[in-house]
Amino acid sequence: MSTYSTHDFIREAEAQQKFYQEQAARFDAVLNDQAEQIATLMKKKDAALRAMSDILLPTFTHDDCTTLAKRLQKPMLEGLYADYLREQKSLQEQIANIEQNTGFQKRDALTNPKSGVLTTQIAELEPLYAQAETMLEKLRSMQGFERLQANKYGRKDYVHQGMMRFLTPEYYSDNADAAAIVKQMGVNDFLDVLSEYNTAQDRMNTLAPSLQRLREEYSALQNLAREHTQASERLAGLESIYKQRVQEAIAEYCTLNDKQTLARLFTEVAADAPDAYAPLESAFKQFDGTEHQIDYLRALRSKVTDDTNALVQKSTALAEETRRYTADPHRFRNKRWTNDQFAKKFKRDTTRYDRSLHRYNRTGAVIYGFDDYNRISPFEEFLWWDVMSDGRLDGNFIPEVQEYYETHPDYEYNPSDYAPTDGINTDNSDNS
Repeated sequence: MSTYSTHDFIREAEAQQKFYQEQAARFDAVLNDQAEQIATLMKKKDAALRAMSDILLPTFTHDDCTTLAKRLQKPMLEGLYADYLREQKSLQEQIANIEQNTGFQKRDALTNPKSGVLTTQIAELEPLYAQAETMLEKLRSMQGFERLQANKYGRKDYVHQGMMRFLTPEYYSDNADAAAIVKQMGVNDFLDVLSEYNTAQDRMNTLAPSLQRLREEYSALQNLAREHTQASERLAGLESIYKQRVQEAIAEYCTLNDKQTLARLFTEVAADAPDAYAPLESAFKQFDGTEHQIDYLRALRSKVTDDTNALVQKSTALAEETRRYTADPHRFRNKRWTNDQFAKKFKRDTTRYDRSLHRYNRTGAVIYGFDDYNRISPFEEFLWWDVMSDGRLDGNFIPEVQEYYETHPDYEYNPSDYAPTDGINTDNSDNS
C-alpha cells in the first residue's frame, strides 16, 4: 500500500490552502452583496419612518408635539419644540455675534490664500525664520560646536589661556573641532562662525513673536469662519435634527409595543384625520416589513460568516501543521499517511460549497426582493418570513422564526391568505 510523506503533505497543503482561500473569497462576495442589500433596506425603512412621522406630527409645533407625546406616552416629546426654539435662538445669536466681529468681516482681505494681509505677511516671515532655524540646527549638530561656544573659544575670555593651555588636552580638541567647523562653514575663523550663529539667533528671537502673533490671528479667524459655517449648517437643518428625535421615538414605539397598542394609536389618529389612516398604515407596513428584512438578512449574514470563519480556521490549522513539519523535518521524517487519510485530508470538493452559496444567494434574493408589504393586515397574527418566502424557505436559523413556530404549534402558512396585491402569483420556491 502506497503512503505519503511529510514532503508530499507540504506540497499538497499549499494547494489545499489555496482552495480554502478561493472558497472563502466566494463567501466574502456574498457578504458584500448582503451588506449592500441591508444598506438599501435601511434607506427604505428610514423613508417609511419619515412618512409615518409626517403623518403623526403634521406640523412641528408645540401643540402637535404635545399631542404626539401623549399618544406615544413619551413626555420628552412634549418639551421638544421648546428645546428646538432655545437652540434656534442660541445659534442665531452665535451667528450674529460672529458676523459683528471686525476680523470676521474683513476675513477675506486678511486670510485670502493669494492676497490676504495675514497670509502675505506670514509667507514673508516664515522663510526667514526657517532659514535662521536651519542655520542654528546645522551649527549645533557640528562636532564640538556647543562645547566651543560654552568654552568661549575665539574670544578674549576663552577658558584656556597662557602657556598652561598647551598642557590641557581639551585645548587641542577645541582647536581641531574649530578648524573643522570653519572649513565646513567656508569662513576665515571661528569668530565668523559665532557671528553667523548670533545673527541667526537674533533673527529667530526677533521674528518669533511677530510670527506667533500673525499665526494666532490667522488661526482665530479660521476658527471663527469654521464656527460660523457649523452654526449656519446646524441652524439650516435644525428642524430636521429635532424631527429625527421624533422619528426615533416613533420607531421605538412601533418596535416595542404589541399590535393592539399600535392599532389603538392608528385609530386615535384616524379619529382626528380620517384621510391619514390609509397612508399611515401603508407606511407602517413598509417600516415593519423592511425592519424584518434587515433582521433576516443579518441572520443570514451570520451563517455566511460562520462558514467563512470555518474555512479560515481550516486554512490556519493546515498552515500550522505544515509549519511544524517544515521547521523540524528530522523529527517527522518517518511520518506517513495512507491513501484514504491523504484523500480525506486534502479533499477539494466544491459541491458542498456550491450548494451553500446557492442557498444563501437564493434566500437573500427572495428576502431582499420582497416589496409587496400590502399583502398583510398589520394588526393580525402573521409571520413576515413566510409571507416574504411564500412559506417555502426554511427560516429556523432565525431566532424570531424559530420562536414563532414553537409558540404557535398549530400554525400553518396559507399562501392564499397573503396573495400578491397586484394579482400576480410570484414563485418564491427554493430550487436548491
